[in-house]
Amino acid sequence: MFRVRHTYDLLDRSGANLGTLRGVLTGSGSVSRSAAASVKASASVTIVDTGQVEDWTQVRIRPVVDVNGTEWPLGVFLPDVPEVTYGQQQQLDVSLLDKTTILQGDAFGRSYGIEKGSNVTQAIREIIETTGELATGIDDEGEQLLTSVESEPDDSKLQVVNQLLDAAGYFSLHTDGHGNFQADPYIKPARRPVSVEFVDGVNASLTGLYLPEFAVTRDIGAVPNRVRAVSQSEEDLPALVAEARNEAGNEFSFEHLGHWRTQVETDVQTTSQAALQAYAERRLIELSSPQETVKIEHPPYQLTVNDVVSFESREHGVSGLYTVQNQDWTLAFDGMVQSKLRKVVDL
Repeated sequence: MFRVRHTYDLLDRSGANLGTLRGVLTGSGSVSRSAAASVKASASVTIVDTGQVEDWTQVRIRPVVDVNGTEWPLGVFLPDVPEVTYGQQQQLDVSLLDKTTILQGDAFGRSYGIEKGSNVTQAIREIIETTGELATGIDDEGEQLLTSVESEPDDSKLQVVNQLLDAAGYFSLHTDGHGNFQADPYIKPARRPVSVEFVDGVNASLTGLYLPEFAVTRDIGAVPNRVRAVSQSEEDLPALVAEARNEAGNEFSFEHLGHWRTQVETDVQTTSQAALQAYAERRLIELSSPQETVKIEHPPYQLTVNDVVSFESREHGVSGLYTVQNQDWTLAFDGMVQSKLRKVVDL
């Protein structure tokens, strides 16, 4: 049996713990994550105002889930209070914003250039710190840019950061449960460790359970079987070209279809021929992956977007490896989580 409990830590802007946030209406909280969104996390909670917080702009909120005595944080969020209900009690509907919204809401207001040969993660650390935030979680051991990168004056700092990460073959910027910024090298889904094994039915450890009703969607409309990536060119450096092909013998491969479906992507910023090849392979996998998604509802596990899980329905004959694309956490009595899984394509 799962025993689920939710609490909320109140932090100052530096991340120091000020104690438990009081007045949270039981069951009112939620957390959502999306792998495809530029700002990957959002949350909300309803609070009866106890006077504990004088200025919401000076604090952060960290939801914490406890399952059978094991607890972990679900992120550190900036509170925004768009609506206050007045009555016998003052009730606040609080939107909780991921820390990457700080970068999304800021821009240099001028062209911002990063020179060829610059260390990517060091440049990202410096951009984050221009917002007044600490770049906790970002190390300086990254790729070097093969070409210079220049942003437009109205590009957000988050756009600039993700442009650099994409050039280096990294995941886009995100935060972990502790609110630390994360810039991680991209790993093919088939090479990632399996975080949770979802299996229908009951097992002794209560790990990997999901509700018996689930939905499977297949989207095969325009899945390419070849991606050609062309880098930006410099005066003294011709454009690089990389190509990834689906030769795995599956239903979208050249062998099976008998013809190529080619996606061409130009002006790709990269750090090397190897990074460009990795980009082409990544895009081919991404564009091939929508062929099957599974939506399930399950108890809370230490699981987030881009993690890989195995899924098996012995009753309906559906099984395979999947990446977590979306999650909606209900911070309520049973604490159930809705997850959208995308089948892993290994090319």
